[in-house]
Amino acid sequence: EVDNAGAVKASSGSSDNRKQVARVHNQTITGDNSSANFTILHNLGTTSITVSVREQSSYQHVECAIATMDGSSANSTNNCRVSFATSPGTGVKYDVTVIG
Repeated sequence: EVDNAGAVKASSGSSDNRKQVARVHNQTITGDNSSANFTILHNLGTTSITVSVREQSSYQHVECAIATMDGSSANSTNNCRVSFATSPGTGVKYDVTVIG
């Protein structure tokens, strides 16, 4: 069930108790040797997120700064910004998973 605030809740067939469930958004970003910041539109409706960034060819997790901001630097419940220390090389792909 989705409530008016966009939160997703699950309930048991034998109970009226509702439990919050996590939702997941997956996206691939590709380096261009000039951008170090990437905006991810996850539409999860929350700033309480966990983000994982993994390089596609090596499967290695990459340490990035994560902010709950959109491309205009405004705080957002539906976007996050993934920032690398240096711009990823051209064509290097990263799998981004956002859980919220």
